Amino acid sequence: MTLDELYNAIYNWIVFIHPGIIVIRGNQNIPKQLQTYIIINYPPTSNLKNGSGNWQKADNTGKVNYTNQWTAAITIQEIGSGGGLLQKLINDVNRQDVKDLFKIKKISFLRNENILDLTSLSEHIYEKRASVDVYIHYVNEDSYSPGYIETVETPVGTYLGKK
Repeated sequence: MTLDELYNAIYNWIVFIHPGIIVIRGNQNIPKQLQTYIIINYPPTSNLKNGSGNWQKADNTGKVNYTNQWTAAITIQEIGSGGGLLQKLINDVNRQDVKDLFKIKKISFLRNENILDLTSLSEHIYEKRASVDVYIHYVNEDSYSPGYIETVETPVGTYLGKK
């Protein structure tokens, strides 16, 4: 799973619970929104590897497959209201349809921190803001072709490599 796929999974969860809400990827240069919206932040440095991964021998095409299990710390912020949307998002995690969505997207909801009220006065503007950190487990599956030495030439002779 790439970071874009992880973002899309979290995005789908949010709009599933709150249809019509504006959801924005964090750290984007966008105009100020006039209505309540949600920001998803997931810095790559927040991903914590779980275990050493699973490597498989190369198949007949020469590709090596591997899987790694990860936990991502994702910050979800609600801008424009006091955290009610985030509270509903967290409360509905155990609904069967939400669990089914997580299963389809191949993620698991592990836990969340407390919802923080970050309401502040910035640039002479009073802005309601709330934030919650959630921890999502996912598996990254990938493959690559390591390449093989086909021949080695030495002063003694030429040797053919084996796959």
